[in-house]
Amino acid sequence: MAIIFTTDIATDKLLLAYVNNVVYFKSDSVLVPKKATITIGASIKTLYPHPNGSFYFNFKEWITSIVNVDNFKDDLVQDIAVNGYIYNWTSKIFLNSDVVFAVTLSDLSVQTATRNIKVLSGLLQLDDYKVKYPINQSLTHPVILSPYAKSVNNSCFLKHWEGYPFDITIYTGVTTSLKVTNLTNLLDYTFVTTNKVNRLCFSDGNTTTTILNVLPLIDGINSLKLTSNTFDYYTTVEKINDTCKGHYLKWINELGGYNYWFFSNGNKNRKVKDLGELENDTENFTDTISPSIQVGKTSNDTLTVSSDVLSEDENILLSGIIDSPKIYLFTGQPFAKANFNDWMEIALNSTDFRIQNAKNVQNKMNFTFELPQRNTRKL
Repeated sequence: MAIIFTTDIATDKLLLAYVNNVVYFKSDSVLVPKKATITIGASIKTLYPHPNGSFYFNFKEWITSIVNVDNFKDDLVQDIAVNGYIYNWTSKIFLNSDVVFAVTLSDLSVQTATRNIKVLSGLLQLDDYKVKYPINQSLTHPVILSPYAKSVNNSCFLKHWEGYPFDITIYTGVTTSLKVTNLTNLLDYTFVTTNKVNRLCFSDGNTTTTILNVLPLIDGINSLKLTSNTFDYYTTVEKINDTCKGHYLKWINELGGYNYWFFSNGNKNRKVKDLGELENDTENFTDTISPSIQVGKTSNDTLTVSSDVLSEDENILLSGIIDSPKIYLFTGQPFAKANFNDWMEIALNSTDFRIQNAKNVQNKMNFTFELPQRNTRKL
């Protein structure tokens, strides 16, 4: 006797936590099933059968609570001079676990089946999935965890502003090396790693020690080939070194990696709200100096930024900020090593965006962010 899966969960490719991952299963026994349990680690779900004896379960809500361990917090402390270029990010956005299915029959006998799943803290939109998307690969294929670019198949587009922290998040599967070849100048470097998910740090802000020390990049477009497990993956990194005063942001993207953007245009506004007043007119007219008492005020700052005209690939990259649950504003100094406290979490305040222009592939995007509430005195 055994458990029969009419819809099984995939074990030969990466699963995404924030989309439906559904199983239908049943026992092949002639006995009536009483219940089923699904176990991941110490967590157990109990199911009861459909009248036809089958079971249904969607892993989405359960898996998301397991894989999101700290509300998407980015607490990576990059220090190339001390810790090198590779940082292990596996436990933050990746789950590799056995799933044990058990069906209890009417005679209290139990049938079991085990599946090993590999889940990434990410999602896809249905219209993106309908085209060839790089995350739809085997478990041994390297994938950069960033939105899919339109200009080159199986590739993504990234921008690196010199003097600011920048890294790319890469799923490599089981590997001991990650070779990065700059096809623009034909130079390469091999990074040693045994992690499933890595963040490859190009810069921690300090320009003395950057990825340029081992893998030179030219100003402008760099076509990079990443080789792992004999598979290749391609990305384009545009290196920019003419940054002026502006606002530098990072956000977690749809696949669990972090993307970065520098806005040279922007302004900060402050909105103040009066909380009212209390009557205090209790003295003689000639002795009164405060007939009312102010309760206090609340004060909030907003940051409004706008992009330059965007190419199609830039538009895809930047529009990822719209649905991101975690956005940070850089508060440190450019061209100096950044610390954890140099980032401040902010919230997107805008609600309406044009993400595509049917008459022109180029677009321009505007964002308004709400900064943390200001401290004020109140009664």
